[in-house]
Amino acid sequence: YEEHGEHGNHATTTGIFVDSVMPGSAAAQADLRDQDIIIQIGSDPTPNLDVGLKSLRKYFAGDKISLTILRDGEEHTVHVTLRPRPKEKWDGIEVRYDQAGTGDQRVRTLITKPSASGKYPAILFIQSLSPRSIEFAFPVPDPLRNLVEAFTKAGFVFMRVDRLGTGDSDGLSVFDTTVKMDAAAFRSA
Repeated sequence: YEEHGEHGNHATTTGIFVDSVMPGSAAAQADLRDQDIIIQIGSDPTPNLDVGLKSLRKYFAGDKISLTILRDGEEHTVHVTLRPRPKEKWDGIEVRYDQAGTGDQRVRTLITKPSASGKYPAILFIQSLSPRSIEFAFPVPDPLRNLVEAFTKAGFVFMRVDRLGTGDSDGLSVFDTTVKMDAAAFRSA
């Protein structure tokens, strides 16, 4: 998010724009609101989402962090106690979380399979160059989520691999990885 002043005012605000806050979330309990602009996480400025995500990677569930925000043009501080992300849950589908790789090059894997025991054909899905995780803990409309659910309910094992630096995979930032690094991580999966 970047906002420039109007009519000759040269003030510039940069930060992470909060589009919406999920009810009952840690952000909601900390009084973070729609339309807030996060300008600092702890002592780290957040001029954009990439920098903010890099800053957040050093914190874990249970950590209490302060966010400096702009709300209606005024600076405020809110304190958020981080929670673990909810795990995926599907009706009639078993979900397994795991990891592959070694050292600081581990990637998270998510495997969905029909709940009934048996042998099933498998699909290995390798994430595109997207910086987002391919985990679907929240049941919001998403074409890939629909694809995973449809194939699994049709009797396939569906294995997804997050890129380095996304979700619970290692790495400082998905934006700092190379295709060669991603390929090595995917091969290990």
